[in-house]
Amino acid sequence: MFDNKGIEFLSKQSRSNFCKLVSCAKQAPLCLVLGAGASASVGLPTWNKLLSRICYCYFDQWALKINSKEASPQKPPANTSVALTMGYDLYLLEKQHPEMFEAIYKATEHAEHWVNGSKLPEDIAAQRNQQFINGLQLVNQLQDDFMKKIMLGDLTVIAQMIKNQIRPNDWDYLVRKSLYSSYEDSPFELEESLLYEQLIHLIEKLEIKKIINYNYDDTFYHSLKSKNIIFSNCYDYSKTNDKKVIYYPHGYIPMKGGVRTKIVLTEEDYQNQIYQQNLWSNNIQTSTFTTCSCIFVGLSLNDSNIRRLISMCSNTEIKKHFAFLPSSGVDTASVMYDSLCDSDLYRLGIRVIRYPADNNHIRLPYLIKCLGELL
Repeated sequence: MFDNKGIEFLSKQSRSNFCKLVSCAKQAPLCLVLGAGASASVGLPTWNKLLSRICYCYFDQWALKINSKEASPQKPPANTSVALTMGYDLYLLEKQHPEMFEAIYKATEHAEHWVNGSKLPEDIAAQRNQQFINGLQLVNQLQDDFMKKIMLGDLTVIAQMIKNQIRPNDWDYLVRKSLYSSYEDSPFELEESLLYEQLIHLIEKLEIKKIINYNYDDTFYHSLKSKNIIFSNCYDYSKTNDKKVIYYPHGYIPMKGGVRTKIVLTEEDYQNQIYQQNLWSNNIQTSTFTTCSCIFVGLSLNDSNIRRLISMCSNTEIKKHFAFLPSSGVDTASVMYDSLCDSDLYRLGIRVIRYPADNNHIRLPYLIKCLGELL
């Protein structure tokens, strides 16, 4: 046992669970389980932001097609090709700096148009400029209401609806670009992350050999590699027996490209994972949940398939798992909601450590650091 100095900001129950984690880490083999929240610490989008980028891209295409009479509000465009995927980030930028975009609109009014080296007449250029401005104005008119309405639904169902309307190759392209926001003139650059740094220290200290990454990126792999800690990336049956492995049960989109795998993102994708009982990813998860104590970081634990698999393993001898989750707030209603969620996770063998989410989740790497120092 140890005193609570340094973690007084945790609730009594979270302090107790943290103590149990320290004790468990000294006895049982551990597995680190990462979600999109962990990847967000190096600049990648959270789950909600990833879906927002995907949804806005389709909305943007749809609204512009409505303006050009190629589509209507009553008939979503099908078999859509995707070219511009940075629309959602521009949308957020416009919210922060509306004056910048007003200047762009004014400049567009007098833009010149050239075709095959010849300048178009002013009346034709003005017509094209006005059509472009009309399209932008329609997007601005609809974007807030559309995004607000669509993001209220089940995100996996929303992803399915969008995927149904997009060409398969363009869907893969859209997911990758929405994940990394990388373009030829502005490639994704891996940021340093205090959270990754502390997780790597923990892996070294506890000699953790298994990592499950439910996000699609391999940023943690590259962060480990930069410290000369080499893990294998496993996204199918091929490397399941390697000594140090990062498993990607929801698919793998490498930062530097090359490999293409099936991505689990939509309603149909998740249903396929549930129905295919002998799927390699399901087998890896159940094996890990049964033989290791898991530390969940950056994962909401709302995924129905993950919960199903953990529940299947909850009656085994080793079932002590731990999850670091942000508090919803300090008001009574938030505390009640968190307590209800935590009680349900305890039923699955998961003890929750709730930390304040202020200052960009700065308490999370601090708690990981405390854990490492106490072992």
